[in-house]
Amino acid sequence: MCFGEGAIYWATSDDLISWAPGALDTEPMYEPTAGSFDRDLVEIGTYPVLTDNGLLLIPTNGAVRHVHDGGVDVDYRYGQSDIPLAVAVHDPTTT
Repeated sequence: MCFGEGAIYWATSDDLISWAPGALDTEPMYEPTAGSFDRDLVEIGTYPVLTDNGLLLIPTNGAVRHVHDGGVDVDYRYGQSDIPLAVAVHDPTTT
């Protein structure tokens, strides 16, 4: 499962009831990118998709805040991150 707002993390479960985080809070799998559409906020979008060529496509939502005298405008957009499956999935039986 992927989760998070501000950064994206992952978790695993054997029974889909109890979940264990896949990494420390200091090690997100994706976080805001300076100078990008998601520099101020990143959150998980819809469910991840495994492509035919072995990439894990993770849809994300992102935002940039524009502060001005009249307040704050937020530019909210959709994006995606492509992660090679060998990097995205850790098989504990192989280590």
